[in-house]
Amino acid sequence: MKQSRFTQEGIIGVLKEHQGGVAAPDLCRKHGISEATFYTWQSKYGGMDVSNARKLKGLEEENAKLKKLLKHEPHRPYRWVGCDVTFWSGGLAPTDSPVS
Repeated sequence: MKQSRFTQEGIIGVLKEHQGGVAAPDLCRKHGISEATFYTWQSKYGGMDVSNARKLKGLEEENAKLKKLLKHEPHRPYRWVGCDVTFWSGGLAPTDSPVS
């Protein structure tokens, strides 16, 4: 993944400037970003302070690690007691034993 030129602290600083009354197009020219990037940042980091952004980054990293672990985990069937169907990750599969 491409590394950003801006840290989360820098992004929040840009957004604080906007809250201070500077127009979005002027901020975009000053910092060399597109308006689309500015509004993406605003939707993600709007109303946050630096400590909240650090917590968010930590949670995103932890979530990525968990997703990576699950990605490499082999798929195991889940069998419900008293049911004649085994639930696989890809859908339903009939079991070997018939229902009695």
